[in-house]
Amino acid sequence: MTTTTNKSLNEPAIGSSSWGGPLNDNFTYIDAALGSSTSLSLTSATLTLTQYRSLILSVSGANNAAIVYTIPAGIGGQWIVSNQTTGTGTITVTQSGIGVACTNGKHTTVYASGAGVYTADDWQSGGGGGGGSPGGSTNAIQYNTSGTFGGSANFTYDGTNVNQIGSTNAELKYTINNQLTGASVASSLYLTAGTVGSGIYGSLSTWNNSGTNSYMQLAGSSAVAIINHGFTTHNFYALNLSTPYAQLGTAGLKLGSSLALNIYHDGSNAYYTTSTGDTTFSSPNASLIKFVSAPSGAQRGTLDPNGNFCAGNIPSQASSGIYSSIAASGVFNRAGATGALGSTVYNIEFLGGSNCHLWVGNSDFGQISTTSDYRLKKDVTTTIIPALDRVNRLRPVNYAFKYDSIPREGFIAHEVQEVIPSAVSYNKDDMASDGKIQPQSLNIAPLVAVLTKAIQELSEEVSALRTELDAVKSKLP
Repeated sequence: MTTTTNKSLNEPAIGSSSWGGPLNDNFTYIDAALGSSTSLSLTSATLTLTQYRSLILSVSGANNAAIVYTIPAGIGGQWIVSNQTTGTGTITVTQSGIGVACTNGKHTTVYASGAGVYTADDWQSGGGGGGGSPGGSTNAIQYNTSGTFGGSANFTYDGTNVNQIGSTNAELKYTINNQLTGASVASSLYLTAGTVGSGIYGSLSTWNNSGTNSYMQLAGSSAVAIINHGFTTHNFYALNLSTPYAQLGTAGLKLGSSLALNIYHDGSNAYYTTSTGDTTFSSPNASLIKFVSAPSGAQRGTLDPNGNFCAGNIPSQASSGIYSSIAASGVFNRAGATGALGSTVYNIEFLGGSNCHLWVGNSDFGQISTTSDYRLKKDVTTTIIPALDRVNRLRPVNYAFKYDSIPREGFIAHEVQEVIPSAVSYNKDDMASDGKIQPQSLNIAPLVAVLTKAIQELSEEVSALRTELDAVKSKLP
């Protein structure tokens, strides 16, 4: 009696009504071919008839060796290789030198043609893959090539990064809605967008990192911008110019064709400087140029189109000049951080009310003249309070200021205040809000008025005495 080639089943003779042998054995072999499993040991070997009769070839355990199971030449069939081994070893099923490597932890369907073992879709493993078998080398990204899996060492994923390598002319294209939006070739990245003004447009034609300078070139329809990174500075170029229009670095932001304008902050103060020419501020449509303490802070100064500068938050004036609001008291424009007087400084010292002193260097030239136009006054009456007695109560003194020790003549303010209150500002021993003394000062106008009244009174007395003297003289023989 003959047997079949692949599973060695008893084969009845042609025209026979029986197999001529035990029927149960044949059905056992058929059942094994349809679904039985055979466990293989972790030792390379040629499979026996009993082993390769089963549909499933199962192997498990720790394996660090290259195990090869050989199906005898001439035997055909299909098997499921269940490789549940662990470790660094490999499991290969082969026939006549042609085989399939079965991945650890996977179930691999293979078939034998009698002269070689292949994957179940009739592609030889290692020849480009196919069907469920991956193509290419380790980490190769799979792609469809004529209905089968393909892979290349030039296009890989290592678990972190996607890499396109191996060819200097390889081009990677990006397409959205069938519209090419970008491509890269060699060391260049090109971008193309729809509408100018909607973001990046044109082509980003160059990216380079040489270790000392990195740059990228963005080309639009007519303009080119390049950013150059020298680790301490970033240069921005435009319109194919050879010199940058802007530079950002540790020295701040520099602008202009020669980078003459510099804006920077030293950690404490902000600076706006220019290295060449004049610094020009301009405002469109004859608008004001305003100076503020912060983007939304109080206004500290204004320059109007007519050239008027106003310090503080006050309206611009109609005529040319410099205008400012002055606090209730204080010294303005004094030299030095502490307000000390300088030798060539012209200053106005405002001491409240209408009391202003003019200083030239270290010299106090006294009170500046005050307005006395009748058109600005009301309730005008002739002084009837006797003045001569008040003048006699004044105490002229010699003195020197503590800051310069220059001998002077004058009065003590609070003593004058007891006699002519309107001639003195503030009160004796007043203190300012900052804890410093609030100095009293004299207003010359009231003093002059009282002195004038006293002279008039003396003049009247002299006239009366002269009249009496003339009467006495007329009676003499």
